[in-house]
Amino acid sequence: MPHLVPIIGLAIINGMFSPLLAVVFALKGLWFPFFLPASLPLVFALSSLILSTLTLMLAGVPAAIYERMTAKTETDFKSGLIWLIGVAVLTFPATGNIMKALGLGD
Repeated sequence: MPHLVPIIGLAIINGMFSPLLAVVFALKGLWFPFFLPASLPLVFALSSLILSTLTLMLAGVPAAIYERMTAKTETDFKSGLIWLIGVAVLTFPATGNIMKALGLGD
């Protein structure tokens, strides 16, 4: 599937720059294992990973619905494109933070 690399790349970018990162970070008491050291870089990395995974899962729902409705037995180009568009839409709220990180925003 040729769309897989951009899909994963956008999901990672969304995980790092999403406005929801602060929320997931603040709720670390609900998901962070008590036996791991609560170091700031580790909690930040795992928060980012949670958001990246959530982005992949949510963006895949429209593609899965398309495949179910068309009775596809294999993933095709259109499904990957739908998934890529879904990830791009979910990454859109992070564009402000991305621009700030690049030094292009206020």
